[in-house]
Amino acid sequence: MNRSTFARFYPPPALCGPYNAASPSPLREKLLFDHDWRFFPGDPSGAESPGFEAGGWLDLDLPHDWSIEGKIDPKNPMGGSGGFFPVGIGWYRRNLMSGSPICAM
Repeated sequence: MNRSTFARFYPPPALCGPYNAASPSPLREKLLFDHDWRFFPGDPSGAESPGFEAGGWLDLDLPHDWSIEGKIDPKNPMGGSGGFFPVGIGWYRRNLMSGSPICAM
């Protein structure tokens, strides 16, 4: 392909700029997602189900480190490297409204 053919089919980048600058919507929206969480230290049966009743769970905001709320005990599995804090499974839950922006993703 010679230079004259290239110039005919490919406009200079300066001519394409105004079309890109007039984008009507943002590419990404940041949503605050760290409030209104619930937590349970353990592994309750059925907790993965959307209809699970999380009564008695701790209400909290993130960030959260559940192990530091536990009893410090040298017999805990992590020992000194884990600060003698408890370890194990814990569940976090948060309800989302079906019309919320996070559910539309």
